[in-house]
Amino acid sequence: RIEFKVFFVFKHVGNVVIASLLIGAASGLLSWTGIGSIAVAFFTMFAILLIIDKNMGAIDAIKLSSKMAWDNVGTVILLYVAVAILSFIGTIALFVGLLVTTPVALIATAYVYRKLQHEIPA
Repeated sequence: RIEFKVFFVFKHVGNVVIASLLIGAASGLLSWTGIGSIAVAFFTMFAILLIIDKNMGAIDAIKLSSKMAWDNVGTVILLYVAVAILSFIGTIALFVGLLVTTPVALIATAYVYRKLQHEIPA
């Protein structure tokens, strides 16, 4: 049973912050290449979800996210392109559209994540 207080329990904040800092640092270091930041975003797309869902450490989640993306490269490319297009559409509408497109993109990412884990999306 879900209670109101469950929405305010943050169990994995430390690992999420560490993973975010590592991903941000890698993206920043590779940004001069032009495609480096895109590659980092592509391969770490599921890292935060893995930390929250599977209670993984930051490094392990980044490694598994990279493996998931590499093993399912076609599906993840389609997701990545769809999320990019959705974000672009939300940005065109003076950023107000992002209030709609960002949750849709996050739900799509979570759906694909569940499918790649061979779990039933809820």
